Amino acid sequence: MDEQGRHSVSYLLRLWQVENGDGLGWRASLEALGGDRLAFANIDELCAFLRWEAGLPPSLPPASPPERNDPAAKKGDLK
Repeated sequence: MDEQGRHSVSYLLRLWQVENGDGLGWRASLEALGGDRLAFANIDELCAFLRWEAGLPPSLPPASPPERNDPAAKKGDLK
């Protein structure tokens, strides 16, 4: 790919915790070098924006971890 086809963006990332109804949550903001600032209500929104910015497809929700008392999880056989 030649230099004209490349895309580069720099951001200052800020993360902070806030108290919400479920306990503590995370907020985030990205500030571009030009001074534009984007705010995100949670880490998922931040990651979705970064995937969009990079031209990647939206990510699938993470798989739920197995229950600790699940015999299949103990054997390493996750079906």
